[in-house]
Amino acid sequence: MLIVDDDLQIQKLLTNMLSEHQYETEVTADGFEASFKVIEFKPDLKGSSIQALIRTFG
Repeated sequence: MLIVDDDLQIQKLLTNMLSEHQYETEVTADGFEASFKVIEFKPDLKGSSIQALIRTFG
């Protein structure tokens, strides 16, 4: 699960909550860095879906 929030406390809260339910998390503070995380970790999405997301939120 990718958590994108610039508030460190929110990042920690969400990470802890999701970890309790056995979700693996990656954390970033902004959308620019998040776009690189999506490319790096290759989520279970088709390339065209990722491309559409990037275009939408560009």
